[in-house]
Amino acid sequence: MFKTDYALDKDYPIGTATIVGYYTQIEKSSFDDIEHVCDSFVIVGGSQAIIKSVLTLVNRGNTVYSKNERNQPVISLDLATLHELETERILNSTPDKPVEMIVLANSPTYMGVGACFTRFEILRVKK
Repeated sequence: MFKTDYALDKDYPIGTATIVGYYTQIEKSSFDDIEHVCDSFVIVGGSQAIIKSVLTLVNRGNTVYSKNERNQPVISLDLATLHELETERILNSTPDKPVEMIVLANSPTYMGVGACFTRFEILRVKK
């Protein structure tokens, strides 16, 4: 991981990292008030830089990310880019059986992203 000065936030990590967590689906509203069901991932461990960054953004009012009742960050996932086996590993993960992923945290885009937008590209899903 490395950090950037994006959007005046010096703690916005960009680069590769390992995160641990489990799959969930959450409903989000888009700018046109249409409800979307998003493939999502609850982060329970791994990169403290990503965990801290996502929670900080949520606490500042960013609606791209969220957190659950246990104050764990929740990010959207793009499962369309994965092989079937990796997708199954993610879909079968649970709080009691989390999965580990290596992700690339890309530079964030400016405002106006879709409801299920993610800046995290899944590079590898470990068993």
